[in-house]
Amino acid sequence: MLGRFKRVYATLNRTRYTKYLRSIGVTIGNNVYFVNPRKTNFDYNRARFITIGNECVICAGVSIIAHDYCWTVPMKAFGKVSSTGGGSIQIGDNVFVGENATILRNAKIGDNVIIGACALVTGNLESNSVYAGVPAKKIMTLEEYARRLQSIHDSEISENIAILHHKLGRLPRKEEMMNFCFDFEQRNEKGVDSISNLSWIGCDKQKVIELFNNTVPNDVNYEEFIRRHL
Repeated sequence: MLGRFKRVYATLNRTRYTKYLRSIGVTIGNNVYFVNPRKTNFDYNRARFITIGNECVICAGVSIIAHDYCWTVPMKAFGKVSSTGGGSIQIGDNVFVGENATILRNAKIGDNVIIGACALVTGNLESNSVYAGVPAKKIMTLEEYARRLQSIHDSEISENIAILHHKLGRLPRKEEMMNFCFDFEQRNEKGVDSISNLSWIGCDKQKVIELFNNTVPNDVNYEEFIRRHL
């Protein structure tokens, strides 16, 4: 009863939840972000068999299940016992697990992987790849996905501005467009402060600031950014 209380209490806070998982044997890296621990279905009894790398984001409704009890069906049907305690699950660095995805035993996920919402992961996923579906299949490389994001970047900005303009009856304020802050924030102390105040879930914030300082904004200020995308 006390153990169950500790578990429920841990799910009320992301930091506390990560600390709890480590305490029961899960190997977890730095900057791992559970979007909603209360809606995470985690195989606590197989905690020692689960590894999660650095800078991962695990969305709401994700199931991480390292055991398997279906061996009892052939046992009852054929009178032969081939029991298994389960397997292991390894999640690499910089992995995004979409909402309601399921990761089953013996799954091994590489580094820099995106797993789509509702995907079912049952085997090995290559590094630097994007997977989706049931079962999860590779749909593109991470490099291809990055190129796709770049190709639709300007149109997404324009669409965001248009929707907010329509809904609000005015052009969006700077704070309402901070998803695109790299485009208009100036590389100075004020800009760094703005970047630092954002959450950057699942990221090493210092690395984000370094990237910010080593890139060039597309626009000289926010007003120019808005004008260019109207």
